Amino acid sequence: MNIVTALALGITAILFMIFGIVSIYKPSIIGRECYWIKRKFFYIPRYKISTNEYYHNQIKIVGLGVLIASIIMFIFTIAYVINPDVLNSVVGIC
Repeated sequence: MNIVTALALGITAILFMIFGIVSIYKPSIIGRECYWIKRKFFYIPRYKISTNEYYHNQIKIVGLGVLIASIIMFIFTIAYVINPDVLNSVVGIC
């Protein structure tokens, strides 16, 4: 078992899970619209909150998909820690 691979899979699964949970419970945070305003010599981003409910529903559906994918990835990470040959059989590396 390569510990770096296991840590990378675990951290990625946790980040996906956080993103999925935030997008399900707070779609207004994920769905903010950005526009640029000029300040003297450079541009800075400004954000405005979108009020489109259909857009927020789509963000919730994508967040649910990311959450399910992170759970599957976490199960795959546990299976990799128990049996490292799982990576070879799933990815097809000889």
